[in-house]
Amino acid sequence: MTQAHTPVLLKESVDYLVTKKNGIYFEGTLGFGGHTEEIFNRLSKKGSVVSTDVDLNAFNYCREKFKGEDRIKIYNFNFSLIDVIAKIESLEFFDGILADLGGSSFQLYYAAAGFS
Repeated sequence: MTQAHTPVLLKESVDYLVTKKNGIYFEGTLGFGGHTEEIFNRLSKKGSVVSTDVDLNAFNYCREKFKGEDRIKIYNFNFSLIDVIAKIESLEFFDGILADLGGSSFQLYYAAAGFS
């Protein structure tokens, strides 16, 4: 699978989100990892990103995309389970939270994604 979605307003949304270079950020709609990657690229070596998506295709794609990167954790959970994810990661809070609730072209054009 190739990346089929470019996040809209990527720079603008992450500009406002990432306020601590050493922070821990939650991205609740992983998709093809565009936001997660941009957040991650703005962090120091002490910062990290936790992302989740219920779409198994997106999860598997990003598991491979971010393979070997221990400062990005991804879960095949619904973002509503943020409290469970925080407990798994032993976190009391996140320094920022992003959820891009729009659909993607991939979801609309790939019938198996269930949005067509």
